[in-house]
Amino acid sequence: MWLYEYGLRKQNKRRVTAWRRGTCQNYGISPALV
Repeated sequence: MWLYEYGLRKQNKRRVTAWRRGTCQNYGISPALV
């Protein structure tokens, strides 16, 4: 159960990172500012 939760959290973090990167590209904002 803990491993499953850990995997979900890791996956979610990756999704957030990808979303942030996409937003940065869309608006021309450097990742350092986000």
